[in-house]
Amino acid sequence: MKEIKKLRAIQNRDSLNDGKFTFDVETTKIICRSGCPARVPLEKNIVFFNTMAEAIEKGCALAKAEGFIRSERFSSLAAEGKLLSISAWENEDCVSKWRNLASHRMTQKDCRMNDIADCKITVVTPVRTYTMTGRAEAPADSNKCWEV
Repeated sequence: MKEIKKLRAIQNRDSLNDGKFTFDVETTKIICRSGCPARVPLEKNIVFFNTMAEAIEKGCALAKAEGFIRSERFSSLAAEGKLLSISAWENEDCVSKWRNLASHRMTQKDCRMNDIADCKITVVTPVRTYTMTGRAEAPADSNKCWEV
C-alpha cells in the first residue's frame, strides 16, 4: 500500500485498512491503526510500519519503557482470531509504571472498545528457564534423559 493511501486511511479513520499497516506517532510514541479514533496526527509525525512487531521493535513507547525486554505475538492454530501476546519485563515495578502511563491507558481503552472482544491477562514469574543447549536450570531428571 502506498504511503499516500495510508495517510488518507488515517485521515478518514478508515477501519477497513486496520491490520494492513500500523503507524507510530513520533511525538507521543503511540502505535495506532488506520481506524484509530484519536486525533489525527500531523503527517510529519507519522512513521509507517508493516506490522505491530516491527513498530514495537523500531521505537514505539513500549520499546523505550523502563525495564521492557521484549514482546511477541502468536496466532492460535486451534482457535481462529485468538492471539497470545507475551511481554517480558525486568520486574513488577517496571510493569506497574508502564501500566499506569496515561498513553498506555488510552491505548488500552481504544483496543477494548474497537479491537478486542475478550482478553485474559496472566502475570507470571518463571520457575526456571532453559533451552536445548543452555540447560543450567533444567531439572536433573530431564538432563539425565537427554544425556546432558
